Amino acid sequence: MMPLNFGIRPFEFSDFISMIGEGTLNVTQVDYCDLVASSFNRNDNLFQHFEVTCDLAFVLPGFFDSKTMQRLNEFRIKNDYTCSIHLPLWGIELASPNTFIRQGSIDCMIDAIEMTKILDPICWVIHATGSLVSEFTQMNLPEIGKQFMSNHFANTAEESLNQILETTQIGTRKLAVENVEFAFRNMEDCLKNLNLSVCLDTGHVLAGYSGKWNNGVLEFIDNYFDRIIELHLHDGKFPRIDHKSLGNYDLLVPDLLNELLKKKFEGPLVFELSPEDVEESLAYIQTTVPKALGS
Repeated sequence: MMPLNFGIRPFEFSDFISMIGEGTLNVTQVDYCDLVASSFNRNDNLFQHFEVTCDLAFVLPGFFDSKTMQRLNEFRIKNDYTCSIHLPLWGIELASPNTFIRQGSIDCMIDAIEMTKILDPICWVIHATGSLVSEFTQMNLPEIGKQFMSNHFANTAEESLNQILETTQIGTRKLAVENVEFAFRNMEDCLKNLNLSVCLDTGHVLAGYSGKWNNGVLEFIDNYFDRIIELHLHDGKFPRIDHKSLGNYDLLVPDLLNELLKKKFEGPLVFELSPEDVEESLAYIQTTVPKALGS
């Protein structure tokens, strides 16, 4: 039985903030390609996949220039790695009723996709809804009103995603909608109409962000397995606890990994955790489901 394909996110916004706090940040000396390489070396080449966080291109202007993208692609090809791209989410709202905000968000996504096409990613992960919709989901509204607005947000998001696809001309299955703080079942028509992929975020399901799932992550997998191209892997608990190392909260890790092995899932399981939490999670997997790591 082939092991599962685990992946990493080499450098995130939280790492950037940590460097500021430690007083070690010198933007002119931070080389993204070196950060990616060191992440693989730190874990004894266990990983074969990495996910690029596109918000960094806007937090650190020039961080992802054309030369960096070229070098990163050469590194990827040389080592036979795969990659995925997490499109920007900070300040983005593809479902906004404000056409100016929505169009700005669409343009940002298009720019990020064009910038990273050179990496030939397996997918671009996208948040179809953002903080505005997240805030709405927490309002105490009558159910009929909440459902009306949810349908409106889903339809508006579909229009935005369609514009992104038409402009960039990437394959529809290359765009993976992540389950965020919006009942994911509201996105089902959009997924079917545009023939999109799905990025399952395990912690978001457990935290209660993505609607009610009586059987948790396993039910989500049963519903969308044919569309799931990638997982964001971390532990969590209801209400609103996520991005925790495996084995500490409510994720049934053995059940999840055994199910993915049984279904012969080939996509990456990307740890959305700190390096320390990744190591702790790997140790937990080694103890509970070693065959997932090829042991």
